[in-house]
Amino acid sequence: MRKDPPQRPVDRSLQQGAIKNADPSKHYVWAYKVGLGGVGYYENLGYDVEVKRPGGVHCVSLRKGQVGEGQPIEWQDNVLMSIDKAVLAKQEALAQADVDELERRILSPGGVVDGLRGISGTRARDNSAAISMVNETTENSTILGS
Repeated sequence: MRKDPPQRPVDRSLQQGAIKNADPSKHYVWAYKVGLGGVGYYENLGYDVEVKRPGGVHCVSLRKGQVGEGQPIEWQDNVLMSIDKAVLAKQEALAQADVDELERRILSPGGVVDGLRGISGTRARDNSAAISMVNETTENSTILGS
């Protein structure tokens, strides 16, 4: 006699938009078809639109045959786009260098404490102190209401 295991709930939302046959040398994003942060934004960053091809990347949420060969891979008003990971790493390194330079100009270890990042010292472009603070505290006092 056959004994099946008890049924388990399946969370299909985890599979929504998942892709298979991804090229390990590429980084993939779902870009919204219109508006800010959409396809045009990613094209300007160097991403390419992924199209359906035999043995190529595909979305597991789409029914077979829903996308024709050579057509962009779309899912819920988004288009699958990719960029070479080496190109992306170079872009991110340049952006990080810009941020590091900006922080070097405005923060210095000897000044005001920036508790959010653990960095201290706000400086002007010429490295002079831009902000100074004086800690003037009074003794603890208690006021009793009537």
